[in-house]
Amino acid sequence: MLFVACGGTAAEPTIIEKEVIVEKEVIKQVEVIKEVPVIKEVVKEVVKEILKEVPVETVVEKLVVATPTPIPANKAPVVEAKVERVIYAFGEVQETNRHWTVGRPSYYQFDPWAETLIGLDPTDNSRTPRLAKNWEWSTDGREWIFQLEEDVPFHFGFGEFTSKDVVAAFDRHIGPDSQAGSASFFKDANSVEALSDHEIKFTMNGIAIDMPAMVSRGFGGGEFLILSSNQFEKEGIEVEIAEKNPSNV
Repeated sequence: MLFVACGGTAAEPTIIEKEVIVEKEVIKQVEVIKEVPVIKEVVKEVVKEILKEVPVETVVEKLVVATPTPIPANKAPVVEAKVERVIYAFGEVQETNRHWTVGRPSYYQFDPWAETLIGLDPTDNSRTPRLAKNWEWSTDGREWIFQLEEDVPFHFGFGEFTSKDVVAAFDRHIGPDSQAGSASFFKDANSVEALSDHEIKFTMNGIAIDMPAMVSRGFGGGEFLILSSNQFEKEGIEVEIAEKNPSNV
């Protein structure tokens, strides 16, 4: 309210203090740290085993045995032999005991009594034990060792067969008068050594994969024959040969 006086002395102003409350908006920046939980994603690998059935084909082999039908045999009359001796003839055969000085056709005459280190199977031509019961060779084919049969006697009392007789056969085979076809093979030998009375070793200069054939009878061999070295030493060459007893081989 305002009062105004007219006339007279001017009145002193009156100061009236009035408290006015004024609301003021104050913006205050406050840093707020908010924790946000982090969710961890866990990936779990699961290995699945898959079993696959594979069909198996079963093959059944059946052995069929054929039963032969017997053929009636002709009842032919029994014929008695009219001879007691059969002559087995070959061309160019030289009758001699020097088996190392004749051609190959002449070797047939030695078959009934002469022996070799290795035999020959008549059905499949495989090499079989004879005077040598076993044999082995080195990987390079140069060394050959023969294990000899024991207790094999010569006829006419000239003792038993030993490695000494094999060495003597080798010496005859490569001698100056030898005409044997396999002489050139054995002349390539570096040494022939008697390891014991019943074991002998051939050491060749070259590869000697033909050794089994050369010391066997039949195809590829038949020339390297074993005779009694004791008889040669006692009676010489021009004598009746002391063949071995086949029943004791």
